[in-house]
Amino acid sequence: MFSPWVRYTALRLGMFLGLFLLFFVLGIVWWLAAILAAVISLCLSYIFLADLRNAVAADIAARRAAPRARGTDESAEDSAFDGPNGAAERRENGDLEGQRGGESEAEQERRERGQP
Repeated sequence: MFSPWVRYTALRLGMFLGLFLLFFVLGIVWWLAAILAAVISLCLSYIFLADLRNAVAADIAARRAAPRARGTDESAEDSAFDGPNGAAERRENGDLEGQRGGESEAEQERRERGQP
């Protein structure tokens, strides 16, 4: 029904809020109740929500493994940046990312001004 992300997040938040309210009702100072609730809910989720955590990890892996379709916006941006000859021309000139073959910006400025 819901994705593993939603279930895992809802259960983690539910554990935290339930423990926080329990500690707060018991008269523990709010900041200490929050710390205790966070630590205990982390431990409980590590023990009892392993299957959901593994499902979320598998979902992340599946999203990373799936090929990402390039949108028209990205293609237009790449062609505008690369120009008509593309990145190959910049690579031939040794000019990648605005710098020539490992020169520092100061060296580039001196070269452009004609200084040695």
